[in-house]
Amino acid sequence: NYMGRVRVVREQEGSMSSVVSDTNIVWHRLNCDSLASSLETRFKYFTERIMPQYTKDSMFHTCVFVPSYFDYVKVRNWFKAANLDYCEVNEYSKEKKIAQARDMFYHNEKHFLLYTERSHFYRRFRMKGIRHLIFYQPPTYGWMFSELCNLLQKSFQNPRGGSESNMSITVLYSKYDVQRLGLCVGSETGSKMLSAESSRHIFKPG
Repeated sequence: NYMGRVRVVREQEGSMSSVVSDTNIVWHRLNCDSLASSLETRFKYFTERIMPQYTKDSMFHTCVFVPSYFDYVKVRNWFKAANLDYCEVNEYSKEKKIAQARDMFYHNEKHFLLYTERSHFYRRFRMKGIRHLIFYQPPTYGWMFSELCNLLQKSFQNPRGGSESNMSITVLYSKYDVQRLGLCVGSETGSKMLSAESSRHIFKPG
């Protein structure tokens, strides 16, 4: 009936075991009181705590992956207002603009690349030149997480784009991302991350 509720929970192994890139993955837990407030908490944490670290020249080739298009628009508007050097690929981008963005990002002409989940889902682009990857939120699909992390392998890099010792993967998550988190790191690990005293966790793939 309309008052009934059924929840099916399946234990997930997590796709992090499929990550072959040896770059450390740093997870940042966002503390928020409600689903509605989590949106602003995530945006504030991203703009005030994460982004200041990535505006330096040493952090060139940073890709920001944003699952929700509504969040994407908000992030893009912030980038524009902050006058940051970026290009973008989303599900509404024209072919010419996509090719131009990928080329500029790979050849050091743009510092940041903004990328949406739907664009990757339908096109499965192998974005080249990513040395720093930021997940604004864990992706909806586990395979997408490992696929994007693996783009940091040497074969996808511009040899003139920087040092292999200067690479990073950062993920923002909250307690409302429990299902997404499980698909990435596994249900058991995800549960421990949500209840742990520390809000920051570092994993070494492999």
